[in-house]
Amino acid sequence: MVSLELAHLDHKSPEVVILRYRNTLAEYAMPVFNDYLDVVEAANILGVHWETVKRLCREHRLQAYKVHNKWLIHKDVLHRFAEIYDNGRRNRNKNQVD
Repeated sequence: MVSLELAHLDHKSPEVVILRYRNTLAEYAMPVFNDYLDVVEAANILGVHWETVKRLCREHRLQAYKVHNKWLIHKDVLHRFAEIYDNGRRNRNKNQVD
């Protein structure tokens, strides 16, 4: 039986995956990841802090997949979410009293 384990998911380029097989490393281009964004990229699109995106993923409010310690969000899912997302703190004057 052949055993492959995911050894590393490159932080800056999620489409490159390094697999470990019998103590040899092999790098494979994973075009399937081209349509996915990480939390920093998603935060820039939503106009929020990246920790907010992580919280939305953890709370299952934003559909995402966790690969090792990295959240991946499909571009289409993020754009649909962005249309309905209402960040209550966005555009609020700090001195404004409700």
